[in-house]
Amino acid sequence: MKVGEKTRGQLLSEVSKLRRRISQLEKTIINLKKDKGKLQLINRQLQDINESQTDATFLANNNNELQKANEQRAEEKLRNTHQQLLDIIEFLPDATFVVDRKRRVIAWNQAIEEMTGIPKEKIIGRGDYAYSVPFYGQPMPILIDLIFLSNDKIEHQYQKVERIGNRLFAEAYTPYAYNGKGAFLRASASPLYDRQGNLIGAIESIRDTTRRRQAMEELRLSEERFAKAFHGNPVAMAITTFEGKFIDVNKSLLSVTGFNRDELIGRTAIELNAWADFEERSRLLEKVLKEGAIHNEDFKFCKKSGEKRSGLISMELIYIGGERCLLSLFSDISERKQIEEALKRAEREKKVILESINELVIYLDINMQIKWANKAAGSFIGLEPEQLVGTYCYNIFHKRKSPCPRCTFKKTVETGRFQQFEVNTPHGATWSQRFYPVKGDEGSILGVVEVAHDITERKLEMAMYERLNLIGQMAAGIGHEIRNPMTTVRGFLQVLKDKKECYSFQNFFKLMIEELDRANIIITQFLSLAKNKPVEKMMHNLNTIINTISPLIQADAFKLNTNLILKLNEIPDLFLDDKEVRQLIFNLTHNGLEAMSAGGMLTIKTYIEDDEVVLAVQDQGGGIEPDVLEKLGTPFFTTKDNGTGLGLAVCYSIAARHKARIEVETGSHNTTFLVRFRCYHN
Repeated sequence: MKVGEKTRGQLLSEVSKLRRRISQLEKTIINLKKDKGKLQLINRQLQDINESQTDATFLANNNNELQKANEQRAEEKLRNTHQQLLDIIEFLPDATFVVDRKRRVIAWNQAIEEMTGIPKEKIIGRGDYAYSVPFYGQPMPILIDLIFLSNDKIEHQYQKVERIGNRLFAEAYTPYAYNGKGAFLRASASPLYDRQGNLIGAIESIRDTTRRRQAMEELRLSEERFAKAFHGNPVAMAITTFEGKFIDVNKSLLSVTGFNRDELIGRTAIELNAWADFEERSRLLEKVLKEGAIHNEDFKFCKKSGEKRSGLISMELIYIGGERCLLSLFSDISERKQIEEALKRAEREKKVILESINELVIYLDINMQIKWANKAAGSFIGLEPEQLVGTYCYNIFHKRKSPCPRCTFKKTVETGRFQQFEVNTPHGATWSQRFYPVKGDEGSILGVVEVAHDITERKLEMAMYERLNLIGQMAAGIGHEIRNPMTTVRGFLQVLKDKKECYSFQNFFKLMIEELDRANIIITQFLSLAKNKPVEKMMHNLNTIINTISPLIQADAFKLNTNLILKLNEIPDLFLDDKEVRQLIFNLTHNGLEAMSAGGMLTIKTYIEDDEVVLAVQDQGGGIEPDVLEKLGTPFFTTKDNGTGLGLAVCYSIAARHKARIEVETGSHNTTFLVRFRCYHN
């Protein structure tokens, strides 16, 4: 113990001992007066002792003041240390609070004020789990309380409590954080000890992990979307090392190449002889290194069977775990190459065909200048086709110096739609002229193809067809009268067919019954044309009817190698006869499917327009000629070889009974039938 730290009693005891020592030394001086050297030594010792006595006496008298000063300095140092600790806690980025052994809050930093909305002035010194209320809405033990006691109920509040040494970690959703907004929080709690190792309190830090969780969820969804896009992509895709070792492949690649997954993963395309030209691979990889990616490069590859195919490949340099890799996409264009070659042949054949047909065909630019003409056009004028090129149609055909008044060519260019009209010559002939707009990629008109031919004989035939149509309408009027005797005849035929003596005529009976059934179907269609046919209307939704019968339409499309798309928007219910509307849809879709070539797309749409519910059936056929368009819906009128000419007539009758109307929009590449139903409001 230092002198400054001795108590007053200890100092007085030492003074008493010094006085006794002085007395002994004085006696020794008397006995040793004759020994001068010894006397001087003793005098010096005495002097030192006297000085020590004086110092001891002074220290004894001033010890209380020193002790007070030391205590003040210690308290000041303690206060400074405590304030420094509070400052450190205050500026921690994580929400942090400290409790003493009685679990009263002694520190509450700025971050936790922002998280809870509670200032430190309102919570410092409070106990009874007050620190849990801002998080759970009620006082209750939380993670920090596990420092002082073990409680399974507290642990069950958290997904998992981890213990690393004497520190605790846990994560939970707290519904009242951020003034009731709620948040996912990760907390860590640690004990606080004094110098003697006694537990004097605990500290808990809380971090908002909501965004991290959201980011992790977004990452998970992103990876899931990538996996779905990768494995569900119709384009063949692969991820490989830069050296070509397969890391992952999708189903499309397996389908294109014929390999299975186990045969590819971990091996290179070179090992599998999948590259038809290794020099081509080296060239493409060099380009990827230089540019970072390549797009739609021609290449040759080999299937598992050894068959060489043509393809387009795109490759991009990516990094996975710091390793340089390649994302490759490729498609088999062997068929496309074949198609392109076929198109070239078709182009040559088209020219031969156009040269050989009897109709006049010319192509004009937007200035009405002839750019191409077939032999028939040249022969009509008495010139070679090459002599027509560069001339103007109004000059070469009509001997005019300017375009004709009301020129159909101009109307075609202005509207961008197919146009047709007929003209009668002074010699009594009738010519049909059709104008087809030619459009560029952006829809702009590049020119017009004009086709003209003599339809005099066809007009005569049409007159005959009109008379036949009238006969058909009359037949429909007496359909009821015909059906009854037909039913009787059919019944007797069935009876006779089963008789033993008629077994040799089974084929004849079968044929007669089938023909009677076919006639009965035609009569049924006739009767469907009647405007006064009774209908049973109830509230139905067009979308529901379409969805119900779409598998049947899809089956018809599949048989014809065409496709079906439904674009059904939200529409109100209508008063409909379910059976009749089904028949209407079947007739329209059947016509649309038959109008298209293989690969065509039939689209059924529903939507609301101008307070009407619209059912639209659009095909990708070649359009409807204007002369045919005028007669749509006429009984017995058909352009099909085996048609009865009653399908559309039935559609028009059904529409009329539902107070709906049918509109037709047609062009050279598609036709749309629009059935417009009136909306009924309360």
